[in-house]
Amino acid sequence: MIVFLVCLIDGGRIGVGNWMMGGVVEKKFLVKGNSYMLSCEELVVLVGWVLGGVFIGIVGGEFVVLRRVVL
Repeated sequence: MIVFLVCLIDGGRIGVGNWMMGGVVEKKFLVKGNSYMLSCEELVVLVGWVLGGVFIGIVGGEFVVLRRVVL
């Protein structure tokens, strides 16, 4: 259920972000604006994976699996 909600919200966020970009950026800079926005989104995803790996390395894999089973 949680995965479904995250995917649903993420899909809406992408559509709204693309829609808003047309109103914020001039037509001639639209491609640059879209590429900048996509680069920032991918950077956030990459940093999230790295921080998740660091977190698992610090607290240990057993804690993460045990916490996941409890939730």
